[in-house]
Amino acid sequence: MRELESKKRFGVTIRELRRKRGFSQERVSAGLCTAQELSYFEKGEREVPKLLQDALQERLGLGTEDYEHYLDYSEYEHWEARQRILHCITWEETDRAEALLEQYRISHAGCSGGCRNVKERLERQFYLSMLAQIWSCKGAERKEIHILLEEAVQLTVPALWKEPVGEMTLSIKELNLILEAEHYREGGGEEEHYREILTCIDSSGLDGIGMAKIYDSQISDALNIDTIGEMEDGRIFIFNRSQEADGGATEAALLTPTPLDECPVQEVVTIGTVRPSTNLLNSVADFNRQNEDFNVSILNYSIGGKTYNEAREALKLDISLGKGPDICTVD
Repeated sequence: MRELESKKRFGVTIRELRRKRGFSQERVSAGLCTAQELSYFEKGEREVPKLLQDALQERLGLGTEDYEHYLDYSEYEHWEARQRILHCITWEETDRAEALLEQYRISHAGCSGGCRNVKERLERQFYLSMLAQIWSCKGAERKEIHILLEEAVQLTVPALWKEPVGEMTLSIKELNLILEAEHYREGGGEEEHYREILTCIDSSGLDGIGMAKIYDSQISDALNIDTIGEMEDGRIFIFNRSQEADGGATEAALLTPTPLDECPVQEVVTIGTVRPSTNLLNSVADFNRQNEDFNVSILNYSIGGKTYNEAREALKLDISLGKGPDICTVD
């Protein structure tokens, strides 16, 4: 009885979410299952494998943490195995993570390119994405990491770059995988690909929490900008690579320019620097002597005996808090 109620509740939930966002069954199911199978799931007429259930929910903006699901013992063991791997990667215990991941591959992700069903594809996608993070921590070649991530993406998004990404419905996990693959592409990510990714994010219908899992709203690593470009509507997109303990992640920001005639007149312009050069100091002094109406002020973040890295972090913190200088210069 509980299983029947669970199937019906899940079916009602994803049907309501899909209709609310105006997505077709074909769009939501693409790369995961057929539209007919999704129809059966929505009606509660078929059992949905746990991994597929999670994948469908995530494409509709519902995280696994937002939906109550009772796990049996084997499902809990499976979840716990993934958590142990993620924990080791987060704390840079790469050898331990690699050993646990190999055990996971043997038990759950044995297929290698010839996955027969969606469960096997989702298992291998997890395996490849974790292996890519481990290799990144170990300093592997970018090309090798890109190959892993490309295969991982293709397992559930086989039409990537063949069809308009902006017309796809993708989960946060899939979008982040695509961003990571783009970052590790030889020669760097393609600007047009980033535009398509942002169009997809814009049309995803994600709420603020969902967006926060993709975007870094204040560009916390603004000094490590990877790619910058302009959308068709004039907005500016920025992608950058953060250097965190878990091997780093690609962050995105979407900025809306303010028309010049709407900008307040500033009499004082601030320049933030972590190591002011003699040339900068002299140029600012010359400008201030020659201008009575406007003034340039230098914010030296190395004051107080800070090291270069400490000053750089202080500047980044001010930017992330919205208190950054008007102009930044890093030598």
